[in-house]
Amino acid sequence: MSHKSIQIPSVSIIFSVISVLVSIAFAINMLFMYHQNKNLLASELDALHQKVEDSFQYSIEDLNERFGLLIAHYTQMPEITKAIEQKNRDKLQRLVEADYQTLKQQEPNLYVMHFFDTKNVTILRMHKPESYNDDLTDIRPIVDEVNRTKTQMSGFEPGKNGITYRITTPVFNPQHHHIGVLEFGVRPAYFSERLKQRNDVAVRTLVKTTSLKSLTYQTHFKQINDYSVVMSDPIFNQLSIDHQHSKQVIENDDGVYLVLSNIFLNSYDDRPILQFQIIKNISGSYAEYKRNNQMYITLSLATYAFFLLFLYVVFQRFQNNLHQAIELLRNSERHRRKVTDMSLKDELTQAFNRRYFNQVMNELYSGGELTNTPYSMVFFDIDHFKQVNDTHGHLIGDEVLIELTKEIKSHFRDGDQLFRWGGEEFFALLADTPLSQAISIAERFRVSVQNSHRWPENIHLTISLSVVQLQQSESPESMQHRLDELLYEAKASGRNQVKHESLKY
Repeated sequence: MSHKSIQIPSVSIIFSVISVLVSIAFAINMLFMYHQNKNLLASELDALHQKVEDSFQYSIEDLNERFGLLIAHYTQMPEITKAIEQKNRDKLQRLVEADYQTLKQQEPNLYVMHFFDTKNVTILRMHKPESYNDDLTDIRPIVDEVNRTKTQMSGFEPGKNGITYRITTPVFNPQHHHIGVLEFGVRPAYFSERLKQRNDVAVRTLVKTTSLKSLTYQTHFKQINDYSVVMSDPIFNQLSIDHQHSKQVIENDDGVYLVLSNIFLNSYDDRPILQFQIIKNISGSYAEYKRNNQMYITLSLATYAFFLLFLYVVFQRFQNNLHQAIELLRNSERHRRKVTDMSLKDELTQAFNRRYFNQVMNELYSGGELTNTPYSMVFFDIDHFKQVNDTHGHLIGDEVLIELTKEIKSHFRDGDQLFRWGGEEFFALLADTPLSQAISIAERFRVSVQNSHRWPENIHLTISLSVVQLQQSESPESMQHRLDELLYEAKASGRNQVKHESLKY
């Protein structure tokens, strides 16, 4: 009898210890899985947020680049600069009317094409030609600043007749005398439409109310704190949004939504004036998050109730879930890398862009790799490309650039990289290639372009090229200077040829 009384407490103690250990394990497991699942959802939302931010910044950069090139084209046309200098608005309107209408067809959100003199007085509004000769010094600070500094600027700024993002550029005559300003303006819908197309989101556009005082027409916008709602998708009326938070998750009867409120379009001097609010339906992701939470609770309860019988099964399940969580994180990272890669490509040609070129050059020159491995650079542009644009139009010009990129890449080896520097100018980085071999490759580029039949409109296309071998002792800037000098020689010598430095044997 005494023996049994000794054994029962012993079994009870063991059972109690196991129960405590299982309870601790249960609690730890519950907490870990809850935070793991919560972090997975947070990572997914952060990746979505970053994708929206990246696509928005890309839209701004692409817009500035496209219209910057167009402005440069116009400011190099003597007839246009002469009309600006003479303030001959009728002639100026005749010269650009066709282009303005074509641009509006290509980009419906283009509104403003505005010419000013050096005193900020309107010469011609293509969007409202009957309104001119008004001094905008007090209401259009970006124009006044560009006239003062003679430097191109861009930013969001309401005017008298519209609310637009503006690219504003000084104009000089052939004698390099400052004669005025040319400005393009795009409605905010340009950005909201691209946000919708690329991210499948709803968008609301808000403008600082104080910035709308210069408008000549009456506005009756809904007010939210210091902002006026100029455009909004209907779903914004269905959700109760806390405007103090830049990111929030909202649940209602229709689903679960991620709201982002910290996407701004600033003025030329970096003052936030226009704000985009984004709503993304994340019902699927949130439902999966809740299902995972419920699954983890059920799994932990089963672990607690049947610990001794199903120890192996529970541990196996735990391991599987952990692998799933890690895989989800890896997928998020792959997605992030894909978005990053998009920001490194030129949208038109799919060659690497200028930003990535600078990054590669800085890494190459600072890493010491040039000491042991020869790298050569080929710099080339299209001969008489302006004539292609003037004769066939910019759309054909864009098609030529796309086909040229394909033609050059068709001769590439593993490790070679093509970068679009701007306009019709390209760099080809040839890895593990001494100068003598690079010259042969450049000549192959030249001949293939000259003999190719892939150009639209049966255009006869040639390119001029310069070739150098990279030196560890120099800087990226000095390397580019050498290439510029050689390319200048190629152009001066009649074009359609390769120029290089003397070979050393």
